[in-house]
Amino acid sequence: MKKVFLSAILSLTVTFVFAGNYIINGVSRNIDTIEYKVVGPGTTYCHGFLTDGPEHFHTLTIDLHNPYNNIETFLGKDCVEGTELVTSACNRYTSEGHDAYCGINSDFFLISSGTERPLGLPRGGSIQNGEMQVAPDGSGWWGLASIDTNKVPLINYMYFTGTVTLENGTSYTFKRTNVPSASYNLTFYNKYAGAVTRRYENDPGFDTVPRTEVVVVPVSGDRWGVNKDTRVVVRRIVHNIDGGEPIANDESVLSGVRDAATFLSSLAVGDELTVHMEMRTADGQYPGIDQLVGGNAVLVKDGVLTSRNTTDSYNSVVYPRTAIAYSADGRWLYLFVADGKYVGGSVGITCTDMSGILVSMGAAFVAGLDGGGSSAFATQREGESNDNGKAGLIDLNLTQPMKIQAAGSGYQGLHDYGSFILIGLPKKGQTLDEVKTLLLDQVARLRRGEFDDSLLPSIINNYKVDQYRALQSNSSRADMFVDA
Repeated sequence: MKKVFLSAILSLTVTFVFAGNYIINGVSRNIDTIEYKVVGPGTTYCHGFLTDGPEHFHTLTIDLHNPYNNIETFLGKDCVEGTELVTSACNRYTSEGHDAYCGINSDFFLISSGTERPLGLPRGGSIQNGEMQVAPDGSGWWGLASIDTNKVPLINYMYFTGTVTLENGTSYTFKRTNVPSASYNLTFYNKYAGAVTRRYENDPGFDTVPRTEVVVVPVSGDRWGVNKDTRVVVRRIVHNIDGGEPIANDESVLSGVRDAATFLSSLAVGDELTVHMEMRTADGQYPGIDQLVGGNAVLVKDGVLTSRNTTDSYNSVVYPRTAIAYSADGRWLYLFVADGKYVGGSVGITCTDMSGILVSMGAAFVAGLDGGGSSAFATQREGESNDNGKAGLIDLNLTQPMKIQAAGSGYQGLHDYGSFILIGLPKKGQTLDEVKTLLLDQVARLRRGEFDDSLLPSIINNYKVDQYRALQSNSSRADMFVDA
């Protein structure tokens, strides 16, 4: 099962809370917010409820312009073969300074009941940190979602062509990465294939064809990337029948049969050559893709729902759903998962309704991902409600620039008097007096009116969310009667 997750530190700059009627695809629909919280410093989670479904859904809203965040894709167990829970991968990818605290599932993948192998292989395509894991199949059927090296999102149909060019100018193209096919004579492998070059699992009997396998590494100072030339040097050359050549983490392998083996036979250890991984969109763009996942279809383009919301039978039935989307200016990324199959009373949702909800949130481009039993949504932290201080001066001036390890504020109202409480946690080597000075400086700024006017609507929204959540608690409702 292939996933996408968020890592590093994000800072909150937007609040989106459902409460009341919304125009979804031209129809007024009632949506309530069941829960709203910050799951990381800057990533907001919302649990919405479409009352006429009934349908529960979950969203993450991420500010891509924030310099502290990072969007990453990954393969289950970091291999084209195998599946993995989102929570397991988030735990595996979390380390000091790299907090993989939330994620969703993404691409459709090969399953055990199917005839194709290997199990877990994503169908649409996958790229991580500029390295091609699984090349798109060239059909143009799968909608792909990507992030480039400048954190600019893109949802489109895409096509892949790899090219190997020798020093004498001769070249050979390839279409397959990490999983060979008898229909293609040249396959590109890297560490995501597993420990060794793979057998022809989907072509019985083809493993008797002799292979020439050339092991290469990038020359000093170069690295793998999409829509760029990568200069590589030959480390070793082997000849075998059924693969099995070991692949180190820094190595890639050009594996050729028939005329591709002849093409590679002219190389020697120490030779340099060029590999180009081309990704072209349906409308002729060549983005510098850093991360990519495959999906079902492009469901929304330029804010308008596409025909594949209804022409694909899979998309038009109520079902658990997963989607990824972004705003017209490319700033906001939305991750969406809808419950279904009567989990929590949810019947599921059509792609039309899912797309409509995302458009109402501000999405201009939407890609549907794998749904049904694959739909998964995980947050590694319980998170905190978006209360005072999380979108205000303390967050913007102290927490986000990391001048303090953690800080917060709150108000306690009593019958005779009230108190405003400031809490700060020092960084290593920082004194409590230094923390006190930083916090009191924010109070002084508040008195002088040194804050952006946009913070006021956030404070109001925070208050509303707290009130909505309080109404779900019997003790809170009782307190409201006592204090009235």
